[in-house]
Amino acid sequence: MAGPCSIPMPTDEEQRLAALYRCEVLDTPPEEAFDRVTRLACRAFDVPVALVSLVDRHRQWFKSAQGVDVPETDREIAFCAHGICQEGLFIVNDARKDPRFRNNPMVVNPPYVRFYAGVPLTVEGKYRVGMLCIKDYRPRKLTEEDLEMLRDLGQTVIDSLERRRAQIAVEAGARELEREHQELRLLAAAFETSQATLITDATGVIRRVNPAFTRITGFTPEDVIGKTPGVLSSGLHGPDFYRDMWRTLRTAGSWEGEIWNRRKDGMVYPEWAAIAAVRNAAGEIEHFVAVFHDISEQKRQEESLREARQEAERANRVKSDFLAAVSHDLRTPLNAIIGFSELLSGTRLDETQRYYVKLCRTAGENLLALIDTLLDLSRIEAGRAVLKQEPFELRRLLEQQLDLMRLSAEEQGLALELDVDPAVPGWVAGDAARLGEVVSNLVSNALKFTERGGVYVRVERRKKDQIWFS
Repeated sequence: MAGPCSIPMPTDEEQRLAALYRCEVLDTPPEEAFDRVTRLACRAFDVPVALVSLVDRHRQWFKSAQGVDVPETDREIAFCAHGICQEGLFIVNDARKDPRFRNNPMVVNPPYVRFYAGVPLTVEGKYRVGMLCIKDYRPRKLTEEDLEMLRDLGQTVIDSLERRRAQIAVEAGARELEREHQELRLLAAAFETSQATLITDATGVIRRVNPAFTRITGFTPEDVIGKTPGVLSSGLHGPDFYRDMWRTLRTAGSWEGEIWNRRKDGMVYPEWAAIAAVRNAAGEIEHFVAVFHDISEQKRQEESLREARQEAERANRVKSDFLAAVSHDLRTPLNAIIGFSELLSGTRLDETQRYYVKLCRTAGENLLALIDTLLDLSRIEAGRAVLKQEPFELRRLLEQQLDLMRLSAEEQGLALELDVDPAVPGWVAGDAARLGEVVSNLVSNALKFTERGGVYVRVERRKKDQIWFS
């Protein structure tokens, strides 16, 4: 078995690992914020695998995994170990053709990875702690639109990690307050984060906000200090929502979730908020610290994917309706044509007329088979198409197909001949309708692109159970 490929190492490896550990995310339970992104990635790019992969010293660990059963793998075989060593997207269109990965155990052995695309998860502005990546078992190539969507989904994961880091910073500040009762120390921690932060007293009156709060909401400190967070209320949540929030805060000490708020200009927007209660040594609540992040772009992406999915479903319904109409509106007259041809063949006809009637009936039956093929499209797309295995007379089938095109050949001044090797059995088993379509298409194209001479169809028996057309 081929051994793992050598992996590069980031130049800031120790600092990068320290930043990863500061996120306190390794070996934590699954979280919907991350799983939502990987599910969206699988649907958006039509891939079997999407991962939020965090690269530790000796392993890659999956915070979220779609299409993978194991929680981690060795770092030595991880594509992500290469991705964190460069800025921007890391793309491997065909791993078998890439010298870095063609001997990778995941490429030469199950699950036979062929395609990889990932965006680095950069925290604290510079440390690439892992990748949001997608994988496929066939070569792929992404469009510019795909690459932009992958970047956006990666930023969503980064925002979740940064929210976690900010929450950790807030909780650390809360513990510091619990020891030293210094509100200014917590305020300094709030100003260090890029997330909007506000601090209230125990009654919920706002005492401090940071610059990111003003940037996101438009409210200045003078606008909100001395007021309650109700100044941000969008009016979209009922009294029960806020009552439950405050009950959770006072009993559990923290609350986290999605909330719709209002900016100073009146615009309503969604945010993800984390609120923690800060208690003194006696266990009494002294402050509440709220950290929140605007998730409008994430919501727009989710809505765009939902609309695309609905549009695809509508298109499928239109296709089904069309096929049903074809079945009803074309089968009836075609069956009539075939039936009357059968009746006509039983009347007094000369040889030429009887030949033409036979061609008419054969053409009708071929057209009916073509309609059946159209109606099978949905089964073909679903991978459930089944070829029939029924006995039929091979030479007769071929002669019928060529008779239908003989007039066209004569009009072009071309010969159209059939040569069947005597070794070919008269009766064979298979899907006669499908074979007839193939022969008809091949001969039709041959006549179309032949200027003089003729078209000759030869059938040979190459092996015991193999028939060759040329």
